[in-house]
Amino acid sequence: MGLRLGWPLLLLAVVSGSTKLIILWLFRWERRSAAAEIVERRDERGGVAINGMQVHTFMAKIAKEV
Repeated sequence: MGLRLGWPLLLLAVVSGSTKLIILWLFRWERRSAAAEIVERRDERGGVAINGMQVHTFMAKIAKEV
């Protein structure tokens, strides 16, 4: 199958790869953004965990109350 018949598959592969790279870059950006650092500091001080990363701390507090 040459380029003349295979261009739809080539286009699909390029669009799919580009989308994947963009999504990976956005996750990397979110992890390094200033807003993510503020939320992380709030979590370290015992604030509300937005993303569930502080589950072990929450479970420890519950265990002490029981």
